[in-house]
Amino acid sequence: RVRTGGDIYQLNIMDMSGKLLQMERLTVDGQNVELNGLATGLYVYQMLDEAGNVAHTGRMSVIK
Repeated sequence: RVRTGGDIYQLNIMDMSGKLLQMERLTVDGQNVELNGLATGLYVYQMLDEAGNVAHTGRMSVIK
């Protein structure tokens, strides 16, 4: 579940080498993002605002 404060973002999920694996448009605060297509591991994510500027970057773990 991703908290956006009601703003619209694009969520990019990449592997540790920077390869883009998944893109999601976040339009609702608290929106769920399906991660079933990702293997167990560590990933980098970016949230881009509507102008395409990076609003937030971080790392996340997927554990199955």
